[in-house]
Amino acid sequence: MGTFNNSNLIIVTKNPCSFSAPIRVFFNQTNVVKKVDLGQSFKFRCPKHESFYGAVFDWTHYRWNTRFSRDERRGISPAGTLFITYVTQKDIDDINETQGIRCRVTGGNYFQMSGTLKLEKNNPQQSGKVGRKKRRK
Repeated sequence: MGTFNNSNLIIVTKNPCSFSAPIRVFFNQTNVVKKVDLGQSFKFRCPKHESFYGAVFDWTHYRWNTRFSRDERRGISPAGTLFITYVTQKDIDDINETQGIRCRVTGGNYFQMSGTLKLEKNNPQQSGKVGRKKRRK
């Protein structure tokens, strides 16, 4: 432990060279394959993690380490939960063509990644936006 003393201010840290020591954020980094139905909503929580002040969550493609795009159907909660209002074949393809997506938490100059998430259709014969109901006017 290191101690820094500046007149009446004393700060104690775990690492005398740094004010923030790296911590293991994700308790489980297991890869997951979830079965989905086209046209149905999908929600997946960022794996169990420690929380810390200023944390920002997003989902990134495994292979390219680029952000999984958000749009009018895709969203991410402040705690990292991924929401898709209705799943399409494009969602499945976008996720699986890059070997899955991962929840990423960043804070300051530190980041940590979860295991990967891939989607698979419950019924391989399913196509289009099956299950999505049209609104009546």
